[in-house]
Amino acid sequence: MKKEPDIASIRARLVELDAERDVLNEQLERLQSQRAPERVCGGGVSSITAESTAAEKIALFHRLFAGRPDVFPLRWENRKSGKSGYAPACANE
Repeated sequence: MKKEPDIASIRARLVELDAERDVLNEQLERLQSQRAPERVCGGGVSSITAESTAAEKIALFHRLFAGRPDVFPLRWENRKSGKSGYAPACANE
């Protein structure tokens, strides 16, 4: 005959799991709050749009290329379409 766990043992295990989940949620929140100061412009990459200010775009560029003094912006222009912008360039190119 197969032994089934009784209701009391299942409820006790659920209480243990709830306590473990609470501890893990606290650890997750603490880790996320430590990472928050690293974010630029109050959000992730998706918060930067064509309408963003120049300062926000520069801050994003600096965040993406932090620690890379050999990388700098290079302006490009397409004469046919009239579009222009900036792309990362390396000092060794």
